[in-house]
Amino acid sequence: MEYVGEVKAHSIYDEVLVKALEDNLAIVRFDTNKRVTYVNDNFAHALKYRKEDVLGKEHKTFCFPDFYNSPDYVELWNNLLNGVSFQDKIMRKNAYGEVIWLEATYFPIYDALGNRVIGVSKVATDITERQLKIEAVTQELLELSKSMAVSSRNGISKGEDLLEKSKAMIRESNDSTENLSELLKKNESVKSIVKTIQDIASQTNLLALNASIEAARSGKYGLGFGVIAEEVKRLSKQVHESAENIKLDVQAVTNNIDLVVDGNTHLKEHIEQSEKEIHVAISEFNGIAAESDKISRQADELDTII
Repeated sequence: MEYVGEVKAHSIYDEVLVKALEDNLAIVRFDTNKRVTYVNDNFAHALKYRKEDVLGKEHKTFCFPDFYNSPDYVELWNNLLNGVSFQDKIMRKNAYGEVIWLEATYFPIYDALGNRVIGVSKVATDITERQLKIEAVTQELLELSKSMAVSSRNGISKGEDLLEKSKAMIRESNDSTENLSELLKKNESVKSIVKTIQDIASQTNLLALNASIEAARSGKYGLGFGVIAEEVKRLSKQVHESAENIKLDVQAVTNNIDLVVDGNTHLKEHIEQSEKEIHVAISEFNGIAAESDKISRQADELDTII
């Protein structure tokens, strides 16, 4: 009597377990010809069929052509009919030709002796909503990755353009500095010439003074000579004054050149600092591009794994 009670208890437990599976999972069975021999409400509802319309249908009715015409489809059924189970996320087709995603397990059913496969059962869970959310997130990640890649490429391109422009500015600054240096040398030459003129004017003035003294000593015989001496003296003074003005102008030009040279030097330093910062920016953009590629790969892996 005790053994009978245990058997009865196990039987009740099995019934409860089967009912729980029926209530919560989509279940379908196929014969060895891949036709449906049993289907529960959950499976029919998930694929938007009436139960009676599912019975007798071929398995490929629920698959898209690119799958049931592929070697993978042949391999799936060869393995199942040879006793090999299969579990994975699968894409199937509902009654309206729409995509449905299932987390499914196929397993072979053996005869009473356990020697021969007489059918295949599939238990599944509808994960379409979850899969669509995953695909949406994955797509957003891919779009973000593309956007980051485009932005980083644009940043790198603009940075490289700026580098070229800054190098051109440095070249022009160097050329300008060299030209100004040459001008400074010429200014020094002009200063030297002006000094020579001033020296000559001073000597001429001294000679004119001596001539005037000698003319005065000569009395009326030196009057004409004295007039010439005074004119020479006057011209010598004008030359000296003109040379002095030229000297002042040259010095002013020199001072301005010094200011421009200093300005060019500071500009060059700023440009070189900007180049360093641009190199840093380009490096950061390259880092963004690398992260973008990483996000893209991870998004693909996420879609594959989940």
